[in-house]
Amino acid sequence: MAAVHILPGVSAGLALTGLNAISKRLAVFIGVLVVGTVLAMWLVKVIVRLGLRYLTRFQMELVGWANGRNDRIGYAIERLAAPHHADFRLFVVMNVILTGAIIGCVALVEDAIAKDAVVRFDQAFGQFLQSLRTAWSDIVMVNVTMLADWFVTAAIAIVGCIVFLINRRFRLAVGLLIALASTMIFVQGMELLVHKQRPVDIYFGADAFSFPSGQATMTATLYGVLGWIAFRGAGATLGKLAACAATLLIVGSWHIERGFGPTLSLYAPQTQPAVGLSKPWRDGGWQELPTYRVDLAGETEEPLLLQWRGSTNALQDELLKQGWLVEPAWSLAALNAFVRPDTGPAGLPVVPMFNDGRRQAIAMIRVGDLAGEQGRFVLRAWSQDAREPNEPNAEILLGSILFERVDHPLRQLSVPIRTDHRTCNGDQLLSGLANTLRVGERLAGPEGTCGGQIVLAW
Repeated sequence: MAAVHILPGVSAGLALTGLNAISKRLAVFIGVLVVGTVLAMWLVKVIVRLGLRYLTRFQMELVGWANGRNDRIGYAIERLAAPHHADFRLFVVMNVILTGAIIGCVALVEDAIAKDAVVRFDQAFGQFLQSLRTAWSDIVMVNVTMLADWFVTAAIAIVGCIVFLINRRFRLAVGLLIALASTMIFVQGMELLVHKQRPVDIYFGADAFSFPSGQATMTATLYGVLGWIAFRGAGATLGKLAACAATLLIVGSWHIERGFGPTLSLYAPQTQPAVGLSKPWRDGGWQELPTYRVDLAGETEEPLLLQWRGSTNALQDELLKQGWLVEPAWSLAALNAFVRPDTGPAGLPVVPMFNDGRRQAIAMIRVGDLAGEQGRFVLRAWSQDAREPNEPNAEILLGSILFERVDHPLRQLSVPIRTDHRTCNGDQLLSGLANTLRVGERLAGPEGTCGGQIVLAW
């Protein structure tokens, strides 16, 4: 009973502590944002309502205009617009979607074969999702994955075909089989063409490749076809397809109960393998480490000018000696700095960035100017495991430097913005570190970033 009296008081105290950290300006800004969002949603609702009201009137006027033409163009427009030609409109829409899907698939396959940005996006986003995994999310995702195993989908497909045949819906049964067979042929052909390795080695042959995913593609095809049949034949067919849902529930539950443990172990989190260096790091092995940051979209960004062999604490201590500052930590109190009109460069937190799906391990700032513009230099570093010949794995921090100015929109806010049309020499900013070595050619980056030679430090 004591908890009943204590917990509400503790909760109220925590809430008041959080509210106390919010300034009046931040509270007003949040209020304006909430009211603006509600007004925008109401405006969209009104526009949609008015649009639907006038759409019917426009449709009838268009049909009348098309009937008056008495030519092929008028006939085609009349079939597209007339209310009694809904099936033809649906047929046209489905063909447009199919054409767009084919074009998108061809472009995706082309990028995958050429190992374009889409491949880097796949790797970076996959690594980012790995960092978000938890014990409970693994349980949920493994259950969903097992419901898409071939054993379950095959059982559902067989039951669906049997139901169609019993009810003399032979075309539906044949159509379902053709859809699944063509999907299987397409997947196998694409996997042999693209040769994209799976992150986990669990299959062999063509199934050892992960693009496109056979499991996901077959499951989407099966459920998509059955869902479309149920939608278009709402009534008798919808009731008959309930047998497929029952099969999913019974067979899926049995399959999960039987193989959940081994499957969970099979999909255990995988650590990113260390980069193998062919020679010692300082003797040329540094060239085999990434030299440019790759964001979550797979795009190449600023150069990674710093390679620090050591811990983040050691790098932070060394940078503090050179005049760098630790970034303000993200908190409710830190958010107040964004809604003040006079916050300086040192008072704003650093926006997190990712490199190949990894979040930055450390961020430091240094107030200064670039070409007469006041702002701050921001150093971000990401952890990368490397392995020298006959040596254990070593952590190397790869760092980049940007210059940001602080804008004050409407003289009410303070927002850090990466400067454009200016570049800086990042290696000079790192020259004060002890035990450094400049190597390689000068690396150039996008506007607003710092270029220079790579600096090895330890």
